[in-house]
Amino acid sequence: MGEIIWSKKSVILVVADNWATRYLLRQILEVEGYTIIDAVDGAQALLIVKQTQPDLFLIDDCTLLQELPGGNCTLVLVMIAVDDDETVNFAFEAGTADCIVKLINAGVLRQRVNRLLHAGQTAVLLEQSETDDRYVIKNTLDGLITVDEHGLIQSF
Repeated sequence: MGEIIWSKKSVILVVADNWATRYLLRQILEVEGYTIIDAVDGAQALLIVKQTQPDLFLIDDCTLLQELPGGNCTLVLVMIAVDDDETVNFAFEAGTADCIVKLINAGVLRQRVNRLLHAGQTAVLLEQSETDDRYVIKNTLDGLITVDEHGLIQSF
């Protein structure tokens, strides 16, 4: 499968209370071409969201999920401390798109971020296509026109 080429530079908001975690994530993701904005907590993240709309949130606190704008349309990757059923279920029930266990493997992080952003862009394109289709259907007169391979009308 070929490399995915983004139509714009994706912006990722990293929310983690630990400076070293934010620094490590910035180092891993900036190399991939992403623009990284970071916040130390949910309150700072919400202030940032008022000024810019990140393409992806990378957070270490599931409780922040309920405060993010956009509801289920918001792409969120949660960093969890332990990989047990209770923690994973809580993260997904809170609305995360995916989760990754701390100590973070850089390769796994890159792939998950790339896949989530690709899925998010695909969802936006699908919604635009469906909107266009609804417009055409709504504004088309009843009838059927057939054309030949040269674009000439054969019947209507």
